[in-house]
Amino acid sequence: MDKFEKAPLLKRKIHIISIGNQTMCDLAIALKEKGYEVSGSDVTIEEPFFTRLKQAGLLPEQEGWHSENINKELMVAVPAMHINKDNPELIGYKKAGALIMSFPEFIFERAKDKTRVVIAGSKNRMCVLSIILNVLKMQNVKFDYVIQHPVKGFDKLISFDNDSRIVIIEGDEFAGAAIEKCPMLQFYRPHIALINTIDKTMSGESDASGENYFQIFKNFVDQIERNGKFIYNQSDENLQELAESVREDVTAIPYDKSDVKMVDGQLFLESRFGDFPVKVLKDCVSEDCFFQNVNGARLLCRQLGIQDKDFYTSLSEYTLS
Repeated sequence: MDKFEKAPLLKRKIHIISIGNQTMCDLAIALKEKGYEVSGSDVTIEEPFFTRLKQAGLLPEQEGWHSENINKELMVAVPAMHINKDNPELIGYKKAGALIMSFPEFIFERAKDKTRVVIAGSKNRMCVLSIILNVLKMQNVKFDYVIQHPVKGFDKLISFDNDSRIVIIEGDEFAGAAIEKCPMLQFYRPHIALINTIDKTMSGESDASGENYFQIFKNFVDQIERNGKFIYNQSDENLQELAESVREDVTAIPYDKSDVKMVDGQLFLESRFGDFPVKVLKDCVSEDCFFQNVNGARLLCRQLGIQDKDFYTSLSEYTLS
């Protein structure tokens, strides 16, 4: 039985432990907008989150941790990613037998009936995400999204749409919660996955390096849903290795950088539909990186029903805006 099948999801009260940061603030507001009963707590809530929570009717009545009046049958506690096991409120919820879910675990449960699209990579994944999110918006495609970093054109990190069939998720190789040292990528089980880079020299919060770091991405690719798609940067040797080992039912789709030319100081993306003026996004460290990400984003958007010509048109309008 699924965790949420013990009681209808929309009848559950969602409690956010440490609601005063951008991710959890946006999660709380997105859930309330979709009919959930939401509460939260934190020791300190600073601007702009104080005002946003107050306007949404979600500002805690008092600061601090409080675990009184828990109805374990109707409550799910979602701790922020930095909350440790010794948090007094978390301990209280555990003692009461309430259902506790990490942030990525909760996101998966919320998205389990949708097409999960996960964008991952050691570097510059925000460039790919920015392109995909804005092209989908410009093409009037309904979608949920869950990201960790701000993107131009979107004023929230999290948004839910009950009518959407797609959720776009930023996949992070770092731990999704201090209470369980598991990479966030482990939870999402994508139908469509895109990875643009794997840099084994990066460890950061993942507490992994070299082959262990590579294994995080391999495990992620191994969890792609049956008959899923794996879109990858073929110029990255680590990704090429992953692509060669995917299951037979998973389609590996390689990409390289798009063809471009410079005319009178203006960059143009070349295609069979003509040339489209574009501007390199600030999210990308180089022109080559940008045009690799453009091609990866195009192939992913194609999987979601966006025709190439429409993609190029939207990309041009977005980058030049």
